[in-house]
Amino acid sequence: MAHSLRPRPDQELSDTAEPGLPPSASGDAGFQIAPFRPEDAETIASWVTTPEELLWLAPATPPPLTAEKVRGWALPNVAAYAMTESATGDLVGYAELNRMERDPHHQWIGHVIVRRDRRGRGLGGHLVADLLHRAAGEGAAARVSLIVCPDNAAAIQCYKRAGFDIVCDELHRFGRPPRPLRMLRLEWRASNRCHDTTPLERSGSHPATGRRRG
Repeated sequence: MAHSLRPRPDQELSDTAEPGLPPSASGDAGFQIAPFRPEDAETIASWVTTPEELLWLAPATPPPLTAEKVRGWALPNVAAYAMTESATGDLVGYAELNRMERDPHHQWIGHVIVRRDRRGRGLGGHLVADLLHRAAGEGAAARVSLIVCPDNAAAIQCYKRAGFDIVCDELHRFGRPPRPLRMLRLEWRASNRCHDTTPLERSGSHPATGRRRG
């Protein structure tokens, strides 16, 4: 899924980013973005310390977040990425690109998170910018989508500055027993209408595969 944690300044792009397609962040500002390694799952899981934080990041994943659950997000069509500091090699961010099975030119951003002590430094915006470059470049995506909680104002602003538009509300059902949760769908270079929302509204499943999303 495409959530961020509670609104924080780190989710904003820099003032120099232009709407539509921000500059790629790989190698910028002393950070590198590379494919996720399964052995880093435990570190990523440790960044989420409360059920509330997990709800913002992955509402279908029951607390607590564990390394096994993080590794379980990596479905066959998912490209997971980790952000590290160039100088130290420390892991500081994580996010995913999901290729949509029904449309090879449509991708989905999910599970965007920045390490707690690195928030407020613009890393979330850099990570989103890099994902867009990967999707539109090597991924040949015509549009990129995500969903976010409607009260996550900082994340919504970040995505808008990256070129995303709000296209609709969606009612998802997460948890056991399922409970309704209103989400906003945002799309980059998308038309002003919802695409393929009915399966999501009914099941809360992963948009690319029909599997229940984390």
